[in-house]
Amino acid sequence: MQYLSEVEECFSEGLDFYERGNYSAALNCFNQALKIDQEHYEAWFYSGLILEFYDELEQAIESYERFLDIVLELDDSSDIDEQWLYRAFFKRGEYYSQIGRHQVAVESFDEAIGISPRSGQAWLCRGYSLCLLNRFEEALGSYDKAIQVSEENYAIWYYKGELLYKIQHFAEAIACWQKVLSLEPDDHFILINQGNYLLELKQYEAALQCFDLALKYSPIDDEALLKKAIILIQLRAWGEAKKSLNDCLKVNPSNPLAWYWEGEFLILSGSYKNALYSYDKAINICPTFEKAWYRRSDILQKLGLYDHAFENNNALIAITQNNWRGLASILFKINFFQGVLVICDALLKSQPHDCLLWDYRAKSFIQLGDTEEAKNCSQQAQQYGCRIHID
Repeated sequence: MQYLSEVEECFSEGLDFYERGNYSAALNCFNQALKIDQEHYEAWFYSGLILEFYDELEQAIESYERFLDIVLELDDSSDIDEQWLYRAFFKRGEYYSQIGRHQVAVESFDEAIGISPRSGQAWLCRGYSLCLLNRFEEALGSYDKAIQVSEENYAIWYYKGELLYKIQHFAEAIACWQKVLSLEPDDHFILINQGNYLLELKQYEAALQCFDLALKYSPIDDEALLKKAIILIQLRAWGEAKKSLNDCLKVNPSNPLAWYWEGEFLILSGSYKNALYSYDKAINICPTFEKAWYRRSDILQKLGLYDHAFENNNALIAITQNNWRGLASILFKINFFQGVLVICDALLKSQPHDCLLWDYRAKSFIQLGDTEEAKNCSQQAQQYGCRIHID
């Protein structure tokens, strides 16, 4: 009886574990085989498969690279499974695309396509990498090749539409997205993205149809509800716009954009004081929301509250100059205590010894009626040598 060599024994045992789904044991066996024989290309390939399964992509690519280095140097590689070569080149291309080495990625996809020219996925990924290299005509050619071999793959139409939009071929882009929807009519992500593009193009009716369909499949999507409200405001469908805004804020009352657009809606209806409240809510949630600060300034001046408008403009200056400590001071002065907490929490991560920030934080909790949290804040501050008086 002919005994297998030690390396083949390790490899054979690893293959057995692999086929039974015990990938950890299989990888140990393949690694053992490679300690004995660094040129064992099959062990490198299967190691790549397992590492890929475990999302250890960098290590998987190293294994595939070693596999390719060995088999491409063989005098006769006719016995090598072409699908192994295809997978190694394709995964290599995917990896290099992810880390931004797009030219190397294109070269890898070219190799994969040379082995399997009817791989729609390889043509698609090649087109995507070419797009990131700003080689748009070649990218379109790649997408067209992908469509020729895989016309029903909605992702190809989607990315082709994105590229056509980028180079301002808007009518063709819309046609691509319509094809996407015919293939995947209930894909929530695609509906939202297409709606956003159509909204940018001011194709309000078509965008509204996308967001309505998205809400059919996910009725509590706050982005779709908000975008629907924005379109309805543009179309002056006030009642429906108000309902969509209310629904959005019920779903996510912490969405600063929703509060901002409620402010816009209220301005159009002449309700300046209520609009001011909406902008205040947006700023409390996101203190660096410049557009909300600008609109707040406009309203304060319209209402004749010039001192408040002055403080508002100081806040804007602090934002544009990245003076976050100064902004926290202004927010405290004008009673935006939630906003103070947002900024203090962010700054204290890198500036834990800043006693003034701890002081603002503790006093904001007191103003918000949370004395327990103020006491906790005072105790935390003491760890960094800061004495905070909260009486």
